[in-house]
Amino acid sequence: MKRRVTAIVVTWNRADAVIGVLGALSRQRVPEEFALDVIVVDNASTDGTSERLKRDGWVDGVLRNDAQAAHEPRFVREHSVAGRGHGAAGSVVVVRNATNFGGCGGFNTGMLAAEHLGAPTFLWLVDDDVDLPEDALGQLLTAMDSDGRIGLVGSRTCDIDARDRTIESTIYLDRERGVMCDEPPPGHRLHSSHVAWAQDTGGPKGRGPYSGVREVDVVSACSMLARWRAVEDVGLWDKRYFLYCDDADWCLRMAQNGWLVVLNLDAVVYHTPWHQKLTPARAYYAQRNLLWMLAKIEPLSEAQRVTGARIRALLDESLRHALGGRIDHAEILLRACEDAATGRDGPVALDAPKRANPTALAGGGCVGVFVSREEHWAESAALRRGFGGRWIECVKNVVPHAHEAAPDGVKRIVYSRRRRSRLRRALGLWIRPPRVLVQFDREGDLPVVRHAWSVQMAPGSEVGEIEKGGVLRLVKFWRRWRAARRRCLAWADRLTPPPRQDRFG
Repeated sequence: MKRRVTAIVVTWNRADAVIGVLGALSRQRVPEEFALDVIVVDNASTDGTSERLKRDGWVDGVLRNDAQAAHEPRFVREHSVAGRGHGAAGSVVVVRNATNFGGCGGFNTGMLAAEHLGAPTFLWLVDDDVDLPEDALGQLLTAMDSDGRIGLVGSRTCDIDARDRTIESTIYLDRERGVMCDEPPPGHRLHSSHVAWAQDTGGPKGRGPYSGVREVDVVSACSMLARWRAVEDVGLWDKRYFLYCDDADWCLRMAQNGWLVVLNLDAVVYHTPWHQKLTPARAYYAQRNLLWMLAKIEPLSEAQRVTGARIRALLDESLRHALGGRIDHAEILLRACEDAATGRDGPVALDAPKRANPTALAGGGCVGVFVSREEHWAESAALRRGFGGRWIECVKNVVPHAHEAAPDGVKRIVYSRRRRSRLRRALGLWIRPPRVLVQFDREGDLPVVRHAWSVQMAPGSEVGEIEKGGVLRLVKFWRRWRAARRRCLAWADRLTPPPRQDRFG
């Protein structure tokens, strides 16, 4: 009898994307001893995703799920036809959720549906916006079958628009700072072997060469193979998370239960770089859930230390953003800390940022631009083209060309990393402050520059996220920040391991 692999794809309002993924799954070269089935979890889409899949002939069965909680599904068979087969995919079942449970709840729904339909040998978790080479599953299975102690196998991620460039491979947890990183820190048990490997390959990102299987702390769920026996042992995803860190949390729990987590560098997935998809909501979930993940580390003394270190770093970062004119982002980080400390889980309502062109926002007033890296020169010049008002460039002295003469019509302020230098230059702008303060990649470290509007720009964009400035707004934030900081640090100091009451966390 063939061993079954169930692929789970979670989608929300991305019909075209999920159809593309189904096409990639149907083209897989599945080894003869395996059979592949697919479950698509439609997270209450409003764009007609499920209907489109049925109309295009992808669907062999539909399970309706009217549950209000992902971990308590109520599956009702709504539609079923004889399995027609879809290339390598023997059957495609759509689970129609009545509620959007996020990526975390969506994958939990999919895993529970797989169990409901008859537990497979392996689960293959796949994002709905990826592309896959034809040997993706075969490579994952080869690694999984190489050692019965392996619970999870991850894939090497390449840029979907530059497919020879690796954007993510090895991921490790830095237990001193409480962050995930490409390279294990000194003292990590895999540090020495990773350093030798990185010398041979040129590092974990780039153009390689990359091949072989490496033990890691974390692999990404954009293409992850899980052994069902390990899932039964460890449980499913933490039901609190909604989005982000759910896969990393699962990996760490696997390791704590004695299962190996490995990356097969020959198993490739094509995906959009993470930073291109970052939104305020995603930033919030990433930081809140990271704190909960760190709180589970064993032993408890280490969890207390690393969670405390991380929440202090986040609080400090929040204040730095506020002083730099990025109060909206500072509020997101502060709220993530507060909600982690108070246990507020699931989704949160965050207003989408307003967007505008900075020169249009300035009218005829002054625009100040932070040049924190060499590539920001071109961004500043592109924004200034056709603008007739005052233009100020605030430039770090380490940026190449910082001390060259400024173009006509541009005032250049050069500052160093020293606090005194930054304060002196910032105070110099209080007499004739810019109306609009522009920052690229949320970089700009002159504190408390007076401005009416702050604009956060992404590279190559003509519009950015805008927020109001003002000293009064900063003072109000600072007061709230001080009170929140006391509460958050008290939570970290009194941290106790969360009781595990079920399969979900």
